Amino acid sequence: MPYLLNNSRRVHLLGIALLLICLLGCQHKKDVLPDVARIEVVLAKNKPLLPIVFLEDSTHKQVTLDVYYFDANNSFVSPAVTPQFLVNGQPLSSNTYTFSQPGQFTFSAQIGNRKSDNELVVKVGSVADLISRFSITTAVPALNADSISRLPLIYELVDGKGRSLNPIDYPPISLSVNETRNPNNDFLSTQQAGEHRLQASFLGKRSDVLLVTARKPARYPLVRLPVIIHILQSANASQINPTSILADVNRTFRQNKRSTDPNQADAYLEFVPATTDPDGHPLTIAGLDILTVDNPSSIDTARAWVNRIVHHWCPQQYINVFVSLDWVRRYGRGYSYSYFPGSPGSTPLTCEQIQTIDWPTNDVPAIYIYDQWSFISLDHELGHFLGLVHTFQYGCSRSGLEVDVPYHVEAYPDASGLKYTCDRIPFVSQYVMDYYVPHNSFTYDQVKSMRRTLNVGSYIPKAVTRRGDQRSGAIPFRLEQGSIIPCQSQ
Repeated sequence: MPYLLNNSRRVHLLGIALLLICLLGCQHKKDVLPDVARIEVVLAKNKPLLPIVFLEDSTHKQVTLDVYYFDANNSFVSPAVTPQFLVNGQPLSSNTYTFSQPGQFTFSAQIGNRKSDNELVVKVGSVADLISRFSITTAVPALNADSISRLPLIYELVDGKGRSLNPIDYPPISLSVNETRNPNNDFLSTQQAGEHRLQASFLGKRSDVLLVTARKPARYPLVRLPVIIHILQSANASQINPTSILADVNRTFRQNKRSTDPNQADAYLEFVPATTDPDGHPLTIAGLDILTVDNPSSIDTARAWVNRIVHHWCPQQYINVFVSLDWVRRYGRGYSYSYFPGSPGSTPLTCEQIQTIDWPTNDVPAIYIYDQWSFISLDHELGHFLGLVHTFQYGCSRSGLEVDVPYHVEAYPDASGLKYTCDRIPFVSQYVMDYYVPHNSFTYDQVKSMRRTLNVGSYIPKAVTRRGDQRSGAIPFRLEQGSIIPCQSQ
């Protein structure tokens, strides 16, 4: 009998176990979501998760949560389930939470026994405690004092861990110029010449001070320089129209091309086609000299021919431009180059003295254009001829370059059309003396350098027409002797 009772008890216990299994099986709809392979807690309306939230920031110190569901194929599914949201493991009464004190907050979601596969971690505190550096910078510390020039401004927010925060994710920064609220925080524009003191404010925290100099446009006497283009007899001279070519060059030198450069300046220089040859005879086509030779195979012969031609077309009377007659032959296909002005002598050379000079390859006072399709780079080469270097010439050495040109290395613009200074400050380049960009502008300081070269250069035409008044002087410019500047056709 005891045996039978014992077996009966076992049967009873087994039945209870089976009942529990059945009951647990009936719970799966509550604890397990059918067809859901992954659950993610996110901010509502696809808002980006900020790594830092500031207590002073009313825009972001309240967060609203949502849940995304994905199936095994990583596709969205929409089960009719209401999740329970948690912060630091404690349940919330709704899907909204407002930060009222500093700390680190971890958000998650739970549905039955199923927890979200991820967590959202947010650090919260005051601006004074979390921001280690707040600065305002710009690619160059200068701009024109006029109604159109805009100097772009860049702000940097860095937290205590050295992470850069994107200011665009937070409430707008407030900019003051000379202690007066600026109407825009993205750029500086002013008609008031002089030094300006810029300081920004972010949620009550003030940035370092940035000093920027605004300069009134400089005016110079207008100078017209005659140009003669020499082309080989085998080339198609009909492809070259000196008047049209120089008209486009003049648009650049006279500030008639629209540019984003905040220091774009009028050089008061114009280049005109020569109308007569050295003997005073009118040219059949103004500005064009069709040579009676073809490109020689010998570099020495090419240099000798160029020397002889430049002796005849005196560089004190003409700017000599050669098409396809390459006397250097050091650079590849598509390159043009220009003579860089020699050091000025105490006594200006005469055309008779110039005729006795046997210039070495790197000193011939002339410009080389690769072919008739490469005149797009003529404004660039004329900039070299008048003493300018590439904007990236000195890289990050911070020496020998105008202050209104960003320090940068040779590089293509990125997908957004931006280049970057050596300090990683973005800027838009439209400098004539840069590579891989539109040739739209010379800067204020570059114009000063070119005007200096006009006065001291050994091989600049002196028979020029001048008019207008001069209200600004020139700055010293270091001239390097014996340099050829090679340039790719843009």
